[in-house]
Amino acid sequence: MAIHTLNQEKTAENPVPSVPDLPVRSLLQPDLRDSLLRAWGDKISADHSAVAASMLAKRYLSVLLAEGLYAITRRNECPDYSLGNLRLRFGKGWDLTLSLGVDQRSRPPSGDRDVWRKEAFRHLFRENVTPVLTSLSAHISPAILWESARGYVTHHYEKWLAETEAPGEREQIRSDHSFLTEERNHRISGSLPNPLSLPFRLSPDPENPGRELRFRRTCCLYHRLPGARPCPTCPGICAPGNPKKSK
Repeated sequence: MAIHTLNQEKTAENPVPSVPDLPVRSLLQPDLRDSLLRAWGDKISADHSAVAASMLAKRYLSVLLAEGLYAITRRNECPDYSLGNLRLRFGKGWDLTLSLGVDQRSRPPSGDRDVWRKEAFRHLFRENVTPVLTSLSAHISPAILWESARGYVTHHYEKWLAETEAPGEREQIRSDHSFLTEERNHRISGSLPNPLSLPFRLSPDPENPGRELRFRRTCCLYHRLPGARPCPTCPGICAPGNPKKSK
């Protein structure tokens, strides 16, 4: 089962270095991880292993969380996202696909979603996201990787709230988002504070009085790629206390 694919149109003309189709658990093996990062870095023209690690984490999180969070919150089901049941495949340029081996899903028993939810999110993060980010943090600060994860979590839940009118569904979206970002939630990484709980930095929006802009606390290094500009939420361009703006 293909979970998601990214940026095929944007990267169709890019050459494809040899990057193997391999189990996601290979990312936990230092030699295989570093070999993969070198090949991935060549594909995206990264100039340092830290840049390659950050961009790989962002692509991986984008694919996994788009499907995983939607499955749990909107469909009340949790596929088997264990590292041995997922394969990682690279296409042209930035194209990345995750494929499930056995398509086995858990669902909440009638009237007991709360207990099931705790286990579903623990499975997605503790058994997948956390070990992958921990391994990639051999090349880059884990704070950068986890802030990328927080960005995707926030994006999806805000988008679903904006799209949904049914009161019961809106409450479930809010409740799941609150659970994921609760500071004392040890099910995400196995330690406290929960790395998804660190809030973004806020600054007044000069173009919309009364509204605030949200900025990362860490830089994901995207601007280190050829021809790239800082992200709109980069802490270096317009964060609180920093008058600089992107050019």
